[in-house]
Amino acid sequence: MSAEGAAVVVFDETVSGLGRVHCGSGRPDSTIGMDAAALIAAVPTAATAPVAEIRGPGAT
Repeated sequence: MSAEGAAVVVFDETVSGLGRVHCGSGRPDSTIGMDAAALIAAVPTAATAPVAEIRGPGAT
């Protein structure tokens, strides 16, 4: 989340199904782990969209 209220937060549509995820904490020596659905729920104004395109082996 941003300290700026105008920031737009978008999660890739596949994130909610990932289970436990690890996020940057703003420190180089630590991370935050939590359930992906809880992470999305923590940002009530967040949107989900097809952001990432995952290609198979040999794809260009």
